[in-house]
Amino acid sequence: VGIGLVSKEIDKRTLYSLLPKPITRVQFLLGKYCGLCLTVLVNVLVMTAGLYFLLFLMSEPFEPALLKAIFLIYVKLMVLVGVALLFSTFTSSTLAGVFAGFVYVVGYFSSDLKNFDSVVETGALPQITKVLYYLLPNFKNFDIKAPIVAGDIVPMTQIVWATAYGLLYVSLL
Repeated sequence: VGIGLVSKEIDKRTLYSLLPKPITRVQFLLGKYCGLCLTVLVNVLVMTAGLYFLLFLMSEPFEPALLKAIFLIYVKLMVLVGVALLFSTFTSSTLAGVFAGFVYVVGYFSSDLKNFDSVVETGALPQITKVLYYLLPNFKNFDIKAPIVAGDIVPMTQIVWATAYGLLYVSLL
């Protein structure tokens, strides 16, 4: 949905009837972003309710630690919505989807990008991967599912730092 959010407005020319109104382009984009984030939030809440309902049916105890992982999944989705909206503003829906998918996949391998210079020592590739490491979001910061499921305690400071990282990244986008 986020991929075609702005480009479909341009293609259908509905954007031209909105821009003369007393709203700025920034307000238009923030409205689109916030609306899509609210839609994603509703989806995440419904899936969370479904998860806890299934756990109840399986006679599993209520595990509030899962809410930490679900919250960080939502923050990660907020970043991904921002990336999709960014690409949607200046490319077609297809390219925006490809680019957003690229950012999502590379975001999970960003620690490998940081250490790529230890594997390849020649050429410009180590410098390019270092730039990509600092430009692209590190989605592993939001991934605490494995420790939660294993029963490990995830400190609240980790949740706060991951949330701050996500919100900073979204504000930069």
